[in-house]
Amino acid sequence: MENNTRVRGLKHEQAAADYLFSQEGSLKKRLLICRSFQKRTGEIDLILEEERIGESGGIVELVFVEVRARCSTQPWVDGIASVDWKKRMRIEKTARIFLVDYRGLAKRIRFDIMSWNGMDWIHLEDAWRP
Repeated sequence: MENNTRVRGLKHEQAAADYLFSQEGSLKKRLLICRSFQKRTGEIDLILEEERIGESGGIVELVFVEVRARCSTQPWVDGIASVDWKKRMRIEKTARIFLVDYRGLAKRIRFDIMSWNGMDWIHLEDAWRP
C-alpha cells in the first residue's frame, strides 16, 4: 500500500510540474530545481525558480510547491484545505534546510499549493507566508 501511494504521489508530482511548465507562457520563466526533496523534517514535492518577465529587472523567486491530489468522487476532501498549519510548518522547516545549501539566483521565496481534484489543476500561488 505504501509503495502504491508513493508511486501515485510521484505521478501527480510529475503531472503538476508538467502543468506548471505548460502554463509558463511569456510572462513567467520557470526552472525545476528539485523534486521530492526529503529530510527528517518532511518533504517538499517541487522546488523551482520562477522569474516574472518584465517585472523590475525580472526578480527570481524560489517556489516551494506542495502537490495534493484528491479523487473527484470525494468532494468533501479539498486538496488545498488539507495543507493545514502542521503540514505548513513541516514544509517551512524543510525549506529552511534546503536554503542552507541553495546558491541560485532567487531573491525571494514563495509557498504554493497545486491541487488536483480529479479533473483540473488548481494552482494557489503564495498560499501562505512563513
